[in-house]
Amino acid sequence: MKERRNKVLRAFAVLAVAGVLYGLITGWLGFGIPCPVHYFTGFKCPGCGVSRMFISLMKLDFKSAFEANRLLLVTLPVIASLLFVYFFRYIKTGSRKISKAENIIYLMLIILFLIFGIVRNCPGINW
Repeated sequence: MKERRNKVLRAFAVLAVAGVLYGLITGWLGFGIPCPVHYFTGFKCPGCGVSRMFISLMKLDFKSAFEANRLLLVTLPVIASLLFVYFFRYIKTGSRKISKAENIIYLMLIILFLIFGIVRNCPGINW
């Protein structure tokens, strides 16, 4: 159990450091990773604005974070909870199995993000 816990903590530490460095670099240089969907099609994908959202959250600017990617900001607590349950179960038992209820929630999130990707590109809607 201790080994699994340390493995998960190391992975989270690497992600946290990479995220903070990315936030600092994009804050200084003023640009981030371009979205290939937006670049090639002109449409915003469901993930467009994620970098700006997280950078705004690091600055505690919730209004800008909401404007960058509304759906992800609103669903972030659900996604974080699902990830917490998954990693907690892995640390405790070593199991990477996902329950039927979790699968349903993941499927609902995927459908929600697909709908969001369509709606945010409708004329007259500025999401």
